Amino acid sequence: MPYTAEHACRVNDPGKYKSFRRQTGKGDQPDMIFGIRADGKSEVQSFRFPVDRFTEAAARAFCREHKGRFEKSVKPQAARLVLKTEPPVCISAEIAGDAGPYRRFRKHLISIGKYVKEDQGLEFTVTDAVMRHWVEAFDAMTANGVTIPMPDAHETAGQAAHNMGYVESLFIDGDKLIANVKLIGRDALDAAARNDVSISVPLDFVDGKGVRYGQAIEHVAFTPEPLIPGLDPFIPLAASRWRVENATMNWETLENALGVEGLNDDTANDLITKAFQAQNKDTATLQASLNANEAKLKSTETTLAEVQAKVQAEPEKLGPVTLDMARKTQATQLDMLVQASKITPAVRDGLHALFIGDNGDRIQASAANGTHRLFDDVISLFEKNDPVALGEKTGPQTYMKLSREEASADSLLNRAKARSTAAVAG
Repeated sequence: MPYTAEHACRVNDPGKYKSFRRQTGKGDQPDMIFGIRADGKSEVQSFRFPVDRFTEAAARAFCREHKGRFEKSVKPQAARLVLKTEPPVCISAEIAGDAGPYRRFRKHLISIGKYVKEDQGLEFTVTDAVMRHWVEAFDAMTANGVTIPMPDAHETAGQAAHNMGYVESLFIDGDKLIANVKLIGRDALDAAARNDVSISVPLDFVDGKGVRYGQAIEHVAFTPEPLIPGLDPFIPLAASRWRVENATMNWETLENALGVEGLNDDTANDLITKAFQAQNKDTATLQASLNANEAKLKSTETTLAEVQAKVQAEPEKLGPVTLDMARKTQATQLDMLVQASKITPAVRDGLHALFIGDNGDRIQASAANGTHRLFDDVISLFEKNDPVALGEKTGPQTYMKLSREEASADSLLNRAKARSTAAVAG
C-alpha cells in the first residue's frame, strides 16, 4: 500500500514472516525492512525511500535493479482516520498484579470492507493488503519498543491516567483483524464490559525516534458508539484454563504437581502444553518398548513349547557310559541268581537275551518305552525261589535243583518273555 512520507519497494511478500525490523539507511542507502521467519532467520522484505532524501526516479531505478515492486508515496488525505468496532471478549481469568488486577482479551478490530463517516466526510477502504501492512507496522513498532496503548477515549490518548492497557499482538483471521490485548485495573475491566473499541490510524505514524511506519494503528480506544457494525466481542484468552476467575493461582504448587518450572501467567499455557506433549511422547516410546518386549516373550514361549514338545516326542536315550554300566549290572544280577541256585544257566541266558540283548540294545529299548523296571520285577520274583541240588557242577561250584520242578522255572521264564515282548511291542 502507498505511504505518505516515503516510496516503497517490496521484494518479498510480508505474509512469509512472523515479525519485522527496520534499519535506517546511511548516506544514499534506503531504509530496509527485515522480515523475521519462523525459524528465526531474517531477510530483506522491502526498501523504503523517505521523500526528503530520495526522488521518485531514484527510488524507481533502485527498485528496478533489485527486481522489486515499486509504490510511490502519496499526499496525505487526512491527518488521522478513526475506525470503531465492538466490545472485547475476555481471554484470561482476572489476575492480581502490581498495578491492580488485569485480564487478557481477544478483540476483533475491523474487517475487510469500505467504511464511511459522513459527518467528517471520511471514506476508507480496508483490504487484505491494508491489514497485512498494519500487522507489519505493528511488529516493527513493538520491535523498536513502541507500545500501542488503549485509552478510555481518543481524546485522552497519551495521558497515563486514562490508559486502560496495551495491545500485545495483531494477527489476521480470514477477513478479520484480531488483537490480543491486556487490560489493567478495575476501571479497565469494567470498561470492557460496557464499551466497544475504536482504532486510530494516522496516515503516517512517526515514533519518538523519528522512525516512520506509514499508515499504522497508533492506539485502540474505548467507545460506547462504534462506527463499524457486526464485529466479534471480547473473548477470554487461554490463561483462563489455568486460573479461577477472581482468584490467584499458586504457581509453585502447580509446578511441583506437574514437574514444570517457570510457570506464571504469561508462560503457563506454552510450558504446560509442551510438558504434556513430552509426556505423551515418552508414553508412546514406553508403549512401543512394551509391545516389542511382549512380542519377544510370545516368541520365547512359542520356542519353549516347541522344545518341550520335541523332547516329549523323542524317546529317552541312554548315553554309552550309562548303557554299559546298566548292561554289566543286569548281567551281574543274573549271574548271582545262578550262583545262588535260584535259576539255571539256561534261564539266565534266556533272561539275558530278553532284557539285555546284544550290546545292551534291549536295555536301550526298555528305557525308551518305559519298561525298564520290568527287569527288576522279574529278578525279585526269581530271588524268592528256594535252591535245591541240581547235580551240576562247574568247577568247585555245585548247583542245586530248585525245590519246584524245573518246568516251573521254564514256565515263569516263558511268562516273563511274553510280558516283556508285549511291553516292547506296545
